[in-house]
Amino acid sequence: MKSFIDNKVFDEYIVVSVVFEGQDGRQSGRDIQAFASANLGVLKNNTYLERKDGKRLFLKEYKAPISDGLGAKFFFTRLDEGKPFITAETGTVRFYSEVPSAPRADTNSTGSSGTTTVLKLNMRFKTSDMMFDGKLEY
Repeated sequence: MKSFIDNKVFDEYIVVSVVFEGQDGRQSGRDIQAFASANLGVLKNNTYLERKDGKRLFLKEYKAPISDGLGAKFFFTRLDEGKPFITAETGTVRFYSEVPSAPRADTNSTGSSGTTTVLKLNMRFKTSDMMFDGKLEY
C-alpha cells in the first residue's frame, strides 16, 4: 500500500478507495462482480464529490479492484477552476456513486426479467477529520 500512497498521482488527483466485504456469499459475489466490471463510461455521470455549498466534481478515472488491498479506486481532479476543490474551510465532502450490479433474475410468472440493480454509495467526510499537524491531508 505504501508504494500506492507515495505515488505522485495524489498531487493531481483525489482518490477515493472503496473496500467491501459481506457475509452473504451470493450477494458479495454480485457486488465484487459489479465493481470489477464497472468502467468510467457507466460511472462518470453518477459518481461525484460534493461540497456543502452544492458544488460537484465528477469522476475522471476509475480503477477496478486488484489484489492490492485497496479495493476500487475513484479518481477526481484536485483542482476545480484552478483552485483546490477541498480546503480546510469546506466543512464536509460527500462521495456519491451508483455502481450497476449484475442483472438479477426476478422470479415471477413470466420467468426472469434480468433486472439490473444499482449499488449506491453515499458517504460524508468532515475536513476537520482530515487535519494532521494543522494541515489538511487527503
